[in-house]
Amino acid sequence: MPLPGCTDGADLTVAHGVYGRFLSAIIASGGLTHFVCDEELDRVFLCAFRTYDFERLARVDERSYQSGTSEVKLYVPVLVAMKELGCLMNLIDYVPCYRTEAGTGAGFAFMYWRPTGEAGSPA
Repeated sequence: MPLPGCTDGADLTVAHGVYGRFLSAIIASGGLTHFVCDEELDRVFLCAFRTYDFERLARVDERSYQSGTSEVKLYVPVLVAMKELGCLMNLIDYVPCYRTEAGTGAGFAFMYWRPTGEAGSPA
């Protein structure tokens, strides 16, 4: 059975919709690239997250979403919800972490989304 594509989570989230104004938290957890850290691909992911570029995420070769990097797909439903709510991504930090000289490690990003115009967020 094939693994779900990167944007399958977007289709599911759109089908369920995002409604109302409730105090809630939506969390995605997972590293970016790993078990081999790829800083260039991590930048592609972060740019696509910031701009809600689902087409760019879908154009990433599916082989790149293997191993731990497949966790990037967990962000897609969050991105759909944040886009529907008109939120902007705020990147706190990106940290490429290497365990070996061969490049094994992981890329970690710390980010949150805020509604546009909210204190601390660009309008």
